[in-house]
Amino acid sequence: MTMDSSNACEPLTLELYHLSPGHLVRRLHQVAIGIFLEETEGKITPVQFATLVAVAERPRTDIKGLSVLAALDRSTLSEVVARLSASHFVKCAVSREDRRARVVNISPQGTRVLEDVTEGVGRAQDRILRPLSSSERRMFLGYLKRLVASDRAPLSSDQNTQAPELPYQNHPGHLIRRFRQICDGIFLQLADPFGITPVQFSTLAIARNHPEVDNTRLASLAALDQATMSVILRRLAAKDWIDIRTNDADRRAKSLRVTPGAKRLLDKMQPVVIAIEARTMRPLTRMEAANFVAMLLEILECNNENSRAPYRDLSSL
Repeated sequence: MTMDSSNACEPLTLELYHLSPGHLVRRLHQVAIGIFLEETEGKITPVQFATLVAVAERPRTDIKGLSVLAALDRSTLSEVVARLSASHFVKCAVSREDRRARVVNISPQGTRVLEDVTEGVGRAQDRILRPLSSSERRMFLGYLKRLVASDRAPLSSDQNTQAPELPYQNHPGHLIRRFRQICDGIFLQLADPFGITPVQFSTLAIARNHPEVDNTRLASLAALDQATMSVILRRLAAKDWIDIRTNDADRRAKSLRVTPGAKRLLDKMQPVVIAIEARTMRPLTRMEAANFVAMLLEILECNNENSRAPYRDLSSL
């Protein structure tokens, strides 16, 4: 069950938040990355793989074109290409058509690494959907494709065209990453007046539901690693949205308390959060959305331990 207009007046409980597609797809994206790295033995990351496949399929494409093919903003794509170049997987050259642009080609080493990880990538995609039957997998991927295809907003201002379809763009891992990008993009657009990011919002929402929770338990409830949680807490404290105190029972832990200002912020955001979910799930009927969330939960329950930051409820800590 997801949030809809019928519970617009209900408080944003932890249970409702944990059923929201944005939160679930963030967790699934973490799981997909963990499985991918395990099956490819860390030889290449998912975004490096997507970029390398795009380079192999479209030789002499510039950074702008690759950002569309790999579904990455230009800044991120430039960093990925720099790392691939440092690993000698790609070669960059000045474009003959535009001396200001760089074109990218795959190297022999890049071709070999793609060959080396092909089977592992296939196993990873299969493991992600392991708990679903064949018919459920087709249904789940169909939902994902509709959710991704419905988004017409470019990742950045220079991505004005829709990327041509490449085979890997139908992989579960790629579709999950794209859907997470869409969820985050919709959140940032609609929540812009509040100056808060999706993970900052989730941290506050969970902390409000668990007064005096410590940083370790909060990270587990939010399915975030400790390093990421520490950064988020510092930013929330700088905005005076959360108080951080040394825990009397454990001096290494921090007791966290949501400030009155943050509570007012969460209350004001409640209709916005409902609008965010409605827009995110707009391509699906209510029944399809419920099926999609049920499948997300089933996949996450089966693969939780594959995440770098597995979800833990308080009873397990």
